[in-house]
Amino acid sequence: MAKLDDLLHELGNAAEIHLTSSDAYLKPVFLLLDDYVELASKLYLKSRDKNWSDTKSNGAFKNFHNVLSEVLAAVSPTSPPQTKGRVKVLQDEMSERREQRNNLFHSADMVALNASERCVLQAFEEILEYLMILFGPSVQQRIAGDNRLAVLFGLIRLKRLARDGGHYAELWAKCFRNMPSNHPNPPKKRGAQVVEFPTDLHRRACLWKDILSVRRELQNAGLLQ
Repeated sequence: MAKLDDLLHELGNAAEIHLTSSDAYLKPVFLLLDDYVELASKLYLKSRDKNWSDTKSNGAFKNFHNVLSEVLAAVSPTSPPQTKGRVKVLQDEMSERREQRNNLFHSADMVALNASERCVLQAFEEILEYLMILFGPSVQQRIAGDNRLAVLFGLIRLKRLARDGGHYAELWAKCFRNMPSNHPNPPKKRGAQVVEFPTDLHRRACLWKDILSVRRELQNAGLLQ
């Protein structure tokens, strides 16, 4: 399904922004993930019924909550009760984030959007789980077959685990610490910049130039197949 591939790559782009940028980009990533939940839900409904529409009989658009309700109803008839229950839990979390997002733009109180890193990492993991439930094993197969997606989503999971410190925090650092992204004798050209661990630019260079090495580190840690 080409559109599912497109959505996964869009999620990968959001993951790369988060993994290689400062906390200043938490809010844009938070907003992107909220949009991707709605796109994933509509894609699922469209995949089940090519005539499905996001408009009601009166011509009004179905809102976020209408769409999620239709997904839940579509999942339930042929799925085990625990699957429906898990989809409902995920959708409740997603609905809370949608309310937080809407308050940013529409509240008369001018509510600030407090998008913590923990919240963003949770949103990543939940939308991936949501996709895996809705679209089945093909999602994991698509991710595993694409080095970039496998590494980016593996790093998102590792970063969440590393927040609690200990073993995973060391693994997070190890993924990049020993990777010399710089040329041994960098050319003395105007505009050249040396990138060093543990900066955002160093991580970005590693993902651009040596993504297979990052994947091996994640595999050795048991975080990827």
